[in-house]
Amino acid sequence: MLHELTFKKAAPVVFVFFLAACNPFSSDSGATSSKAASVPATSRAVSNETMSADRIRVHTEKPVRDQIASYLETTSPVEAVNEADLYPKTGGVVRSVQAEEGDVVKAGQVLAVLDQVEAQIQLKQAEIALEESKRSVLEAKLAFDEAKKRLQLATFDADQAKRDYERDAKLSTSEDGSGLKIVAPKVLEASKLAWDRAENNRQVAEFTVRKSELTVTASETNQSKSDWSLQLSKVRLNDTEIRSHFDGVVSARYIKLGETATMQTRIFKITDLEHLQTVFYRPQHDLRVLAGGGQDVEATCEALAPEATGKPAVFPGRVERIAPVVDPLSGSFKITASLQNRNTQLKPGLLVRVRVTLGKRENAYLIPKRARVLEGVRPYVFVVRDNLTIKVPIEEGYSDADRVEVRNIAGPEAQSGLRPDDAVVVIANVDLKEGLKVSVDNSNTIKTGG
Repeated sequence: MLHELTFKKAAPVVFVFFLAACNPFSSDSGATSSKAASVPATSRAVSNETMSADRIRVHTEKPVRDQIASYLETTSPVEAVNEADLYPKTGGVVRSVQAEEGDVVKAGQVLAVLDQVEAQIQLKQAEIALEESKRSVLEAKLAFDEAKKRLQLATFDADQAKRDYERDAKLSTSEDGSGLKIVAPKVLEASKLAWDRAENNRQVAEFTVRKSELTVTASETNQSKSDWSLQLSKVRLNDTEIRSHFDGVVSARYIKLGETATMQTRIFKITDLEHLQTVFYRPQHDLRVLAGGGQDVEATCEALAPEATGKPAVFPGRVERIAPVVDPLSGSFKITASLQNRNTQLKPGLLVRVRVTLGKRENAYLIPKRARVLEGVRPYVFVVRDNLTIKVPIEEGYSDADRVEVRNIAGPEAQSGLRPDDAVVVIANVDLKEGLKVSVDNSNTIKTGG
């Protein structure tokens, strides 16, 4: 019975000793610190009521003034501004292939040649037809000149016959001394007939001149038609040669020597690697910040990261075009940005991360982003004044990965708002609330209770 009583009295003592050993706020502060780690101001909770002021430690930073920019980021593939599949304008057997994939080509360079026999025959026929039409024009002009000469002679003969008739008509009314007329009526009648015949010949000569002139015009028209036929034959012969439309590289070859190509046969693909772009889509609420275009762009590609640095290659550019309409189905609009392709490193089809600069501000007040605390949708920060925590609402501006701009900076003596010299809490070893008495420790050794 005595032994049993002794056990019952000793048990509470052992239990209390066990609790004391597990208390994280025991006098053995070194053991407590070894279990702690640095966390933001919103770290996991430790009971503030059980901690003294010297145990609540915070790391603070003052707002700094620096440049900050607002960015819009997305991913999209790279594409060439100029890229074309080449198709022949005529059919035929492939007689020559003069370019391979990867070859750098110039605008107008011959890449392949189709059979040219038929086109060459047509060209020769057109050349002969043109020569014949030229000769016909010369003959028509000679006939026209001859007709004009005959008209001159016929006109002269008609004028002479008219004068003869007028003379005879005048003499036919005169008499000699014996009472006889100088010109007999038969002579006058013959003179009139000669005049009529000469006048008719003149009219016929005039018709011949007009006809010859029309013949010259028709011959010149035929010559022009023959000349155009010759040009068309040259074009058809040229169409048997597959040429590049612009400077670039052969990105694909689809034909082989001896194959028969039709107008639907794809021959080559030519890609301009100098002028690249990326096209991406953004929701309609971004239309306001992107309106007008012209923003700076940076495209980064992980696939082109140098082995030495491991950092992705960066390619600058700018927003060139913004679609004037929004797709009613997706609620998004199209953006086209040009990219500068240094040393043609960037290739069409690569996926890049695009960062569009929406705006920049100089001498902005910046605080670490991890100092920001959200209460619903309203941001605020804790600052330390007279070793007490004060909750200060902030108005955010631009932000990047590590910093956020504060737009509502108050004066140095202001009672409300964030002051330029405020000590903004970045890290704390407890969950903060307003009015806590804290100890500022900027040695980067703040740890939380564990």
